[in-house]
Amino acid sequence: MIYNQLFAVSKYRSRSFQGKQTQKRHLMIDSTQRFTRTVANYIRYRPDYPQALLDKIIERTGVNIASSIADIGAGTGIFSKLLLDNSLSVTAIEPNRYMLGAAKETLSSNPDFRYLNNSAEQTGLTARSVDLICVAQAFHWFNQDKTLVEFKRVLKPFGYIALIWNQREEQHPFQNQYDSLLVKYATDYQNINHMNMPQAQIARFFAPGEMHTFDFTNAQQFDLNGLIGRIKSCSYCPHEDSTDFSELSQALERLFDEYSQDGLINFDYNCKLYIGRLHVPS
Repeated sequence: MIYNQLFAVSKYRSRSFQGKQTQKRHLMIDSTQRFTRTVANYIRYRPDYPQALLDKIIERTGVNIASSIADIGAGTGIFSKLLLDNSLSVTAIEPNRYMLGAAKETLSSNPDFRYLNNSAEQTGLTARSVDLICVAQAFHWFNQDKTLVEFKRVLKPFGYIALIWNQREEQHPFQNQYDSLLVKYATDYQNINHMNMPQAQIARFFAPGEMHTFDFTNAQQFDLNGLIGRIKSCSYCPHEDSTDFSELSQALERLFDEYSQDGLINFDYNCKLYIGRLHVPS
């Protein structure tokens, strides 16, 4: 089972990374491998995506069961599952074999699910075969120049791209203080935080076509263990044997005690959708 493999990897890495050395070596991890130690927590504590968002994608693109859809950077298959649940077929592209293994365990019984253990820059998909590319919570990890070349190769002329992020609602005092804790304790949070990507940079990926932007509400509720599990699902979370993780957990407990109601905390998101056609020469 994939979880036994993950435990072995996590146990090895826990012994191998210590203190400040943990942070230095953590920064050097290939972006495709950063989530290896987080898979179990990723499955359990990461949010899904609103049905209204997928409804908007279908409305804008007209995709149906006959359409070819690729979920690039599919991770554990959260967005792929939403596509399948709406009677769409999908090919999941994911470079991390542990993340992809989790998606396969969950989704392989569905005949409309296919997968490739490849990257956004080299998907392995057939040229001009894809109607819609979806990227959920992953675009900021890609080499955008190489990815653009690859997307133009695999998309049909005037095919669509949908870029999707669950972004934490930082206006709430809880989320604002939560973010401050990440800045203080997380190893490289400020360097890789997707919310730092300017919208103009995203729009350039669609140029010269037009990018359309839509917002949807999304939310989770956590008890204290769930809140700590949520941060452990992130690639920038300090390793559990580090002083930083211990201090972060204690700070999260104090924050939870301040803002929770009836033993639960609301974790709110603004789910962003950027969608448009990619102009591929016919």
